[in-house]
Parts: sequence; C-alpha cells; structure tokens
Amino acid sequence: MFRPVQSPVTIPNRAQTWHPSALGKRVTKSRDWRLTLTGPELTITLDGEPVARDIGSFGGLTVTPGRLWSHLELEHPDRRFRFRGIPNRRAASFATAFTAAQAEAVRVLRLLQLVDEFDQAAKQVRLFTEALGTAVAVQLKTKGWLTTEFSAY
Repeated sequence: MFRPVQSPVTIPNRAQTWHPSALGKRVTKSRDWRLTLTGPELTITLDGEPVARDIGSFGGLTVTPGRLWSHLELEHPDRRFRFRGIPNRRAASFATAFTAAQAEAVRVLRLLQLVDEFDQAAKQVRLFTEALGTAVAVQLKTKGWLTTEFSAY
C-alpha cells in the first residue's frame, strides 16, 4: 500500500522578529535595526534598509549579555553585523531560533545532497537496464536465445 511521505522540511508559519527596545536603543546609542527570521532566510534591516541572507551563509552568532541589554554579533562572509540594545531575554530567544534555523538549513542541505546522489544512482541503473534490454533484444534477434557467454557477461 502506498502512503505519501511528508516533507521533512519544516517551514515556520510566520516570521519571527527581534529589535532593540526603545530604552535599550536610547541607552546603548544603537542604530535602528530589526532581525526577521523567515524559514531559511534572515532579513537584517539597518536604518530602514533590508538585506536578506540565507541562514546557512552565516558563520556564527555571539551573544554578549549585559546587565539589561545584550550585544549580538553575526559573522557573515560579506561583513560582520553588530546589534546593541536588545533585552537579554529576547537575545537568548534569537540565539535559540538562529541556532535551530541553522541546524535545519544544514539538515535540508544534506537531504538535498542525498536526493541528488540517489537521482544519480537511479540514472545509472536506468542506463544499465536500457543497455541490457537493448543487448538482450539484439542477442535474441541474432541467436534466437541467450547464450551462456552472454548470460555470464
């Protein structure tokens, strides 16, 4: 009996957003920033300019908690992003979501690699069976049966 397989890729239903608190922004003299995590994409908005990046392209995240507000630092090949003024609890929430999204991105990438490897192997099997079918047809047409040598080959 055939049962459909559910997709192993989990995509959040809604975007998650983090930003500095108003007081944290004022006290830490932080720029206006916002981090929006939507599935495999992190959108960084600095002073109203959004920049979207694939979550897997980030090297890592450093959270430096302070007494009230944390300092976030995201490493990316393009540049290093620094954010101040986020409350400690929200910084921890972002770190958890970011780590989970990166783990999911790695899992999805591995799954895509496995699917590609399977497709390549299936193609080789298909080519082999087509060649075998052709060879059997030729052998049957010329000899009328499959010889021992042909079967051994």
